[in-house]
Amino acid sequence: MWAKGKTIAEIAKAIGRVGKGKDPYHALRVFLTRMHRGYRNSEGKLVKLPYRISKKTRRLAANEGQKV
Repeated sequence: MWAKGKTIAEIAKAIGRVGKGKDPYHALRVFLTRMHRGYRNSEGKLVKLPYRISKKTRRLAANEGQKV
């Protein structure tokens, strides 16, 4: 679903991971963050979920977050 460009909300609803409270998609966002860093698949190989934005944009966003 991620590769097809689905939003976090659409993915959460499809897999039944919509929570309650102020941020119903928090659990899914944390899961996606961990998948970006890498995880072991069923064959034991390290797999990373690809980002949908450029490396430059990620770096700029990280730098802005550090300035706060």
